[in-house]
Amino acid sequence: MEYSVVNSELNDQGYCTRSISYRESRSVPYLETYKEKKWGIFYTTKYRWNYRTEYYRNWKEERICCNMYMKQNEKCVPICFHDCGHGDCVRPNTCSCHKGYQLMNSHNPVCVPICKHPCVHGRCTAPDVCSCNPGYRMNSDGFTCEPICNPNCDLKTAFCSEPNLCTCRKGYKKIDYTTCMPICSLPCNNGNCTAPDTCTCNQGYSLDLYNKFICNPICDKCVDGTCTAPGICTCVQGYSLNEEGYCKPVCSKSCHMGSCIAPETCMCHEGYGFLNDSTNVCEPICLKACVNGFCKHPNVCECHEGFQKTSEETSLHICIPHCNSPCEPYGECTAPDVCTCHAGYSLADNDEAIHFDEESVCKPICKEECVNGFCTSPNYCSCWSGYKHSDINNVCIPVCDPTCSLHSYCEAPNECICDEGYQLAIDNIEKNNMTYICEPICKEECINGFCNAPDECSCNIGYEKLNAIKSNVCKPICEPSCWSHSSCTAPNVCTCDEDYVLITNKENSSKCEPNCQPACPPNSICKIPGLCLCKEGYHSYYDNNSMNCEPICEFDCKNGICSSPNTCSCELGYINNKNGSCVAHCSIDCGNGTCTEPEVCSCNEGYVLTEESLTCEPYCKNNCTNGKCVAPDDCRCYDGFIKNGNDTDSICINACKDACNENGICLDDQGNCDCFFGWNGTACEEPTFCIVDILEGYKAYETLSIIKGQSHSKILTSETYPTCQQCLSEVNNQTTCFEFQDNIFGKQNYSAVCLVDAASMCYITHSPMKEIVKVSVAVGGVAVLIMITSIGVACYKFKKQKNK
Repeated sequence: MEYSVVNSELNDQGYCTRSISYRESRSVPYLETYKEKKWGIFYTTKYRWNYRTEYYRNWKEERICCNMYMKQNEKCVPICFHDCGHGDCVRPNTCSCHKGYQLMNSHNPVCVPICKHPCVHGRCTAPDVCSCNPGYRMNSDGFTCEPICNPNCDLKTAFCSEPNLCTCRKGYKKIDYTTCMPICSLPCNNGNCTAPDTCTCNQGYSLDLYNKFICNPICDKCVDGTCTAPGICTCVQGYSLNEEGYCKPVCSKSCHMGSCIAPETCMCHEGYGFLNDSTNVCEPICLKACVNGFCKHPNVCECHEGFQKTSEETSLHICIPHCNSPCEPYGECTAPDVCTCHAGYSLADNDEAIHFDEESVCKPICKEECVNGFCTSPNYCSCWSGYKHSDINNVCIPVCDPTCSLHSYCEAPNECICDEGYQLAIDNIEKNNMTYICEPICKEECINGFCNAPDECSCNIGYEKLNAIKSNVCKPICEPSCWSHSSCTAPNVCTCDEDYVLITNKENSSKCEPNCQPACPPNSICKIPGLCLCKEGYHSYYDNNSMNCEPICEFDCKNGICSSPNTCSCELGYINNKNGSCVAHCSIDCGNGTCTEPEVCSCNEGYVLTEESLTCEPYCKNNCTNGKCVAPDDCRCYDGFIKNGNDTDSICINACKDACNENGICLDDQGNCDCFFGWNGTACEEPTFCIVDILEGYKAYETLSIIKGQSHSKILTSETYPTCQQCLSEVNNQTTCFEFQDNIFGKQNYSAVCLVDAASMCYITHSPMKEIVKVSVAVGGVAVLIMITSIGVACYKFKKQKNK
């Protein structure tokens, strides 16, 4: 049965009609010859009408579901090659997903659940529900799956990178399934590797200062020796270990008033030295020679009898004569108990001696009378308490303590008087004494400054004079100068004007910005106090008397929204093109088409969407029979076929004459035929033999020479072998015939198949059957070759005898 679609889809319900071919039979009369026995061995040929059954093709129309539709509950429903899952098949190979699902961008789209966050090491099994892959468990965030290691990894040295796989951290190597040990590039000498390239020394050892992989033994007091083990010191040559564990040098001779500082080397104690050629006996040394005495201890002189040391530290090496009566300060003892007065002094008389008994037996001589003092040395007056020497030797002036400040003078002991234009300021100091300070007097108050001279103001640090007229007013200095809409209110302190606020950016740069209340909406700026304006690329609109700023897109954001100036945020299934607009996205290349909807290709003119690849392929109106459609209405013929014209709608026809009469195969577009067995000629139009099937009921069956056998095999199976329709009269005992069993209408029958020479004038036609001849196989493949050869010889003799 054959059919073809004769019209396109009738309606949206998916119904189409098709024309179906079916086989009908009819009886066709024909004139046949037969032989009738006349007498003896003679026959006469007679003619009679007979009928044969002829089959022909007829057509009828039938209503069916269109392509990509199937019948279900008496309706034609669309077909989706792949299950839509959580969706409905609304058009052929087009799914409409349920809420929470979307079409997967793949070659075969199906509805898959949507998860807001990508499922890490897992898959999205339901809307916003992630299921972990085997060997993983869900993290607290609900979408990240962490690998599970059993047993757990040692987190200090490793981490679980894959299910049941512990991976060492950097600087560690694996020692067992869950634990890693640190790696040191060099072995730790006297220690253990406790961290990457980090050695921890054993007890009693410390890390070398210059090599972090070497631990040296620790000895608390190993000087002049080598620490060979913790707490064990080995002294070098010339040293010995004492009871305290120190290495001390060895001197064979004892050091007198000195110390053994090196093997066989004495060093005198401080203040002692070697005298003559001695190397171990030290004697005291006085840096200054002892005058009227001798060196008893280092830098200590002992005086001879009648002499004594002075009280001066610099003269301890000098011994001076001692007088029982005091000669100082106006004379000196020049010999034991002998006083000599200085120039300008004289020995006192008896009465005067009594007055000077505790001081000196010598008294000074002053030629002029001392004012506010008394004579203490020749022609020198010493002042009374509260006075001091003036420029005149014999005159003393009062002393003020503390000293009178600038712009004042001392009137009497500790009594200061201020100069004109100044006034006294009293401050308390230590010991409750009073400090007298004279300050200048300014008639006008010094603002941000101080009075530094009568009626003259000086500015404080960070301030400067306002102007020459207001010399008593100082203004603050700001460097750099203050920003716009601000003023300098203190040194280097700027204060924003009213209705302005201080703003500091990320670069620590500050400025005064206008203040808007309420605050300006997003994507806007406060232009002046109380006035908000939208930024460039935004325009304003009001909602419930509230200003808002929304972005401006110069192009239409179809299938999306304008999220920022000239930038569209596309809906699911759409992406931005070069212009920023939203266009449909197809995960596959539409090829000769355009992606008009998400995952939907619209083909260009002359192209159609294929069901297999869902891509746009060229369309040919004539269906490109015997060829392939390579471009719209352009067929490329298969081998053995050529175009029947030069037009684009030309069809591919067989390149061989008469299509090899269906008795062969057209090899190429040059018209060369490869004939089937039993045919010859350039168009396979010449049969070499024909086959006739004789049933057991034929009256001449018993007169034929038939080759019989028990087993049979098929040797001729092609339906192209010629059959003989009117050659029964040509079959005789010279024709090669073969017997075989045939199952007709369920009943076993014996038939004979005979091969007749094609040179006879029998009517030859094609056999509609595929299995025609069955031959007994007695001698295998050789028998077949012999049989074919015998057929040719027998047919030749048969024809020759007939001509006679």
